[in-house]
Parts: sequence; C-alpha cells; structure tokens
Amino acid sequence: PFSKLQFKPGINREITKYTNEQGWNDCDKVRFRQGFPEKIGGWQKISENTYLGVARSLHQWTDLDQDKYTGVGTNLKFYIEAGGEYTDITPIRRTQARSNPFTTNTTAGTEKVVLVADVGHGALAGDYVTFSGSGAVGGIPADNLNKEHAITTVVDVDSYKITVATSATSIATAGGSVTAKYQINTGPGQVIPTDGYSSSFFDGGGWNQGNNAAESLRTYNQANFGEDLIFGPRGGEMFYWDATNGLGTPGIPVKNVNNGAAITLNSPFTVTNGSKTVTVADATGLRVYEVGQHVTFTGTLSPVGGVPAGDFNGRFEILTVDSGANTYTIEVATTATGDATGGGGIFVQYEVSANVPVVQDMLMVSDSSRFVFCFGTNPFNVVTKNPMLIRWSDQEDMFDWRPRSTNQAGDLILSQGTEIVAAIQSRQEILVFTDSALYSLQYVGAPVVWGSQLVGSNMSIASSKAVAYANGTAYWMGIGKFYKYDGNVQPLRCDVRKYIFDDLNTGQYGQVFAGTVEEFHEVWWFYCSTETDVPDKYVVYNYLEDIWYYGTLSRSAWLDSPINDHPIAATSSNNLVEHENGVDNVETATVQGITAFIQSGFFGIESGNSFSFVDKVIPDMSFLGTTAGSANVTFTLKASSEPGSGDNNPLSEGGNSAGTSISQSNVDLYTDQLDIRVRGRQMSLRIENNTDTGVTWQLGTPRINMRPDGRRGS
Repeated sequence: PFSKLQFKPGINREITKYTNEQGWNDCDKVRFRQGFPEKIGGWQKISENTYLGVARSLHQWTDLDQDKYTGVGTNLKFYIEAGGEYTDITPIRRTQARSNPFTTNTTAGTEKVVLVADVGHGALAGDYVTFSGSGAVGGIPADNLNKEHAITTVVDVDSYKITVATSATSIATAGGSVTAKYQINTGPGQVIPTDGYSSSFFDGGGWNQGNNAAESLRTYNQANFGEDLIFGPRGGEMFYWDATNGLGTPGIPVKNVNNGAAITLNSPFTVTNGSKTVTVADATGLRVYEVGQHVTFTGTLSPVGGVPAGDFNGRFEILTVDSGANTYTIEVATTATGDATGGGGIFVQYEVSANVPVVQDMLMVSDSSRFVFCFGTNPFNVVTKNPMLIRWSDQEDMFDWRPRSTNQAGDLILSQGTEIVAAIQSRQEILVFTDSALYSLQYVGAPVVWGSQLVGSNMSIASSKAVAYANGTAYWMGIGKFYKYDGNVQPLRCDVRKYIFDDLNTGQYGQVFAGTVEEFHEVWWFYCSTETDVPDKYVVYNYLEDIWYYGTLSRSAWLDSPINDHPIAATSSNNLVEHENGVDNVETATVQGITAFIQSGFFGIESGNSFSFVDKVIPDMSFLGTTAGSANVTFTLKASSEPGSGDNNPLSEGGNSAGTSISQSNVDLYTDQLDIRVRGRQMSLRIENNTDTGVTWQLGTPRINMRPDGRRGS
C-alpha cells in the first residue's frame, strides 16, 4: 500500500536522525511555507557597478523629491547608492599642502612605487589619499599622480608609499606645490585576533591605531535625519551629509557643520596693547558659543588698535567665554599696538557646539521626537570615550548636545556590563544591549528626558549587527544561544542550536549580522563557519511557524526596507543584490541556477523491527514560478540496516534509489510515478534540484509504496 510522507515543518538537529523520524534533518536554500518546504527565491544585482571594500552597513531612505538613497558603509569607503551608481562620500580627514613631496626611483621591481613625504600624515596602510597640483615627477606623468591612490606602505609617521601606473625613468624628488586630501582611516574587513588595531579613535591620532589587542572589524552606523544622513564608523566620530548639496559631496564632521545663518555684529572687537588676544562682544543671544567652538568672521574693513583688518577675517577657535558679559576671546596673528574697540559691521558664523560627541560606537535617530543618540561616546567636555555612556542631542537638533535648562539634551550611564554593543528602535522604546544586559530607553520628558530601565541581565549578544526587530519582537544571536524580547527577555527555543554554534567560528562573532524577510515572517542570521573569516552560512527563524532552517550563502550585510520592493544584501562580489527577485543567481554577468535540497530524518516500519522495501514514489510537487520549459527535481531514498550503520552500499536493490520528477509547462503536470528499488530497516528522503536555471519548486505530500520485507531474527 502507498503511505504518505508528511514531516513536521522545520529542521531539527538537536536529536539524532533516527529519533527525528517524523521531521526534516538537513537542508540548503529551502524555506517552509504553511509547513511545506520550498526553494528560496533568487537574487539579482541592482547594477553592473561595484564598490570597494566589505559592506557591513546598509540604510535606505528618500528625500523630499522621493528619490531613493541607500547608504553603503564598507571597511574602506562610504557610498551613497542611487540609481545603481555608488558615489563616494567618504569624509576627508585632513587636507595638507606640501612642496615637492614625491620621490621616485628606478630600482628593479619598485619603479612604479613613489615615496610621499608628509610630516604627521596620520595615515594607515590601505587608506586613500587624493593629490592635486602636481607636475610630472621622474618621468611619471602628472595625471598618474593627480588622482586617488591607496596607500600601500606606511614607512613612518612622516612618509608612506603609493603605487602608480607608469614606471619612473629617473630618480627625482619633485612635484611642486601639491595638495593632499586624506580620507578618514580605513579599518579591517574581519576581526583581527592579535597585533591589530586599537578600539580608540584617539590612539595615535587616527581611527584604530596602536593597540596590540584583538580588534573588531570596521563597521559603519548610519541613520537619516529627514532627507539628510548622519553616519560614522564604530569607534569614530559622526559625519553629516546634506542631500541638498547633491551626490559627490563628502560627509563632514557634525562638530564642524555651520550652525544657522550669519549674524551681523557692530564693532565687536576689543584689543589690548601688546596682546594678540581679542575680546569679541556678542549679546544678540541668537547663538550659543562656548570654549573650543569655532567662529568665522567676514567683512572687517578697518584695522583695530594696529591689528590689520585682514587678521580678523577668517576662522578662529573660541578660547574663553564670559557668559555674564556676553563676550569671548580669540587670538589673531598680529600684536595690538594700542587699546581699541572697532571693526565696523561684521558678519559672524558660529560653527556647531564643541560638545558634539567626537566618538561613538553606535548612533541612532529616535522615532520619538527625533533625538540623535550616541551610544558608547565621550562625556560632555571630555574627549575620552566611556563605553557605557549614552548621550542625546536636543530635540530636532543634531548640533546641540550641551545640556541646558532651555533644551532637552542629556546623557546617562548604564551600570551592567563593560560596553554598549548594540541598540535598536522598537515600538515606543529604544533597546540598548550591553555585553551582559538589556536596557529599555523611553522618553519621559523634561527634566529627565530619557529614562532607562533594566529589562534583562545575564545574557549576551554576538555583535553590533546581530539583532533584528520583527512582529513587535526583538530577536538576536548571543554567545551560544538565541534570544527574544517581547516585553520580557527569553532564550529562544532553537532546534538547530548545537549544529549552528558547533559550526560557528567563535573568533569572528563580530561578523554576525541579522536581517528580516518580512514577506515570509523570517529572521536571518549570517555567520562565519569554522575556519573561515567571511560570513558564508545563514540560519533562519520563522517566527510565524516557530521553526528553524539554514543554508549556505555568502553575504556581508542585509536590509529589508519597505522603500524597496525586495530585501537587499551586500555580496562578496562587491555589489548589492535584491533577494526574492526571480528564481536564479544573477549576482554576476553569468546567470546561475540555485541548487536547493532538503532531507528527512529516518523512518521505517514497526519502529525498525522489519525490513522495508520501496519500489515506487508518487511525487507531489508545485513548480509555480518556474520560468524554464521544464524543471527537474530528484527524489532519493537513502536506506540503512541500523541507525549507526550508514547508508546501504549500494543504495538500491538491483535498480535505482532515486528518480527525477520532471515538470512540463503546466506547473501541476509532472512525472506521476518514480520506479525505484530500495530495502532497509530505516530510510530518509532527499529532494534536490540540479543547477538548471529558471527552476523553483514546492514539495507537497509525496507517497511511497512501502511494504514489510522480512523481520529481524531472534
């Protein structure tokens, strides 16, 4: 008689294949819908263009004209993707003019290497620098030098090497008056176990320098503020990109953004004989000014006390502030020859408060009233990072971070843990993860503004990107287990826990990242398998059906955005792809089919007391969505005599152990019966498609003709 083969949905690897008689045991690129397995959807690249580096941060938003932007943060660059084009907006760290900085040589094998002299350059190997204004040097044309270069070798604090396209023909030190623009420091594409980078932005004057400890990979944080973008690398400062300035404009430090329109002051400068210190009077009350802030003056037409007018026109740092007198001081280049007050009608532009955070491990813009948050940041008026400190700006103002009675800027320090690892916006609260606890931040209004509540302790989180929010619940991967928070922190029941964590490269926990596929009620985690240093596998939790499955796929970032028709992901081919778009792998120019399989646990007759013989399989398949003229899916029965004896060899009893169900143009027309010959005490079923393109499938309830074939002897 024919018997139905209907297995419990999901994969279970917590028990043996024999114990898992009514379940599925293994799979790749398969999901469950309504309890039945099917091949996952395909993916297509969004364009032929590529980016540099490993992308680990994706964020999507639109401007006021409904133009769609995707922020793409890699370990080497930061891009804005729009219309399939990746535009480099990586901030400039330093602009420096040098005279004759290039030295060439003609030594065999190094003739394309150019030595660059720049005192205190602060660069790391792998950083990018752009030169302009150079002439030809040692036979190397000027256009080979006046462009962007990756720094290949840092010789010392005052020099480094680049490689150009044309060989030098002579030894020379030249270039003329050259301007060098350095992008912010790059970082590693994976966790560096020893002798790596520092976690402090301030060590050595650049991002991640000088510490011989294990170091996490380079990861960007980003959030849109209206149509603009705030972004920055973990362990670095915040940068601002103004959408109205157009693509191609680099991000600039938030602390340097001009704050509001220029103010006109009348004769504000007071000088003292024999001093370069100038007192500036501003009682307008239109701008807050404080020590360390910068101010720019324009329009000074007359000298003051012997100080030339030109000395006042420029950018100055505020040295001291007398709030009672509404004055502050700056320093000019020329010593005054007398006491005087003047300057005429002067335009003054105050830059942002000096108390904008200069380092952050995480940033966010709250859904509630648009506060900008920094997690793991430097305190007010201090430059050293406190990894447990949270600061927020004034409401609707990313530039005002100084707590005052007239605003809602503020801060708080969490107590449990050693560092803030991650944060995510949830419904009516912000969830903040330390390395051992979970806190809830809620807006409570002045004077406290934001209050924190401990909602979970004695827990862990794998990385800053290991948490996803779906269906009113936060899900995350911890160290050795999964968790969820729906008002209470709970370990998440997982049927593949041991299998996943035994296979995970624990030295690369930092690369774990989570994403959602809302269409199928899924949370995905990507991780590095044992002995690899790139995420090459994934595990999925289907929260609607409370089941797990997994597979192999190399990705470095994921975003399921309502702005996009499909989830997008960053690939090892340095491009973005749309998932669940089509049925094939269109990551590169060559379209490839996607092989998917699923295999059951063992089943048998009378709990394995009898041998079973199977000679027919009646498949039950749907090929809806297949674009090929026909689709092949192979059914294989694997039999064994004892639970620990392995598969029979040969698998078949004088025939076949497998048969192929071939669909026709109609998705409900396919091979009606597969003839096979398999004998054993227990059997498992495997369904797999080949590498043909245009194929997708869903399994129903197949039937097999199975009958007893002898009993075990006494």
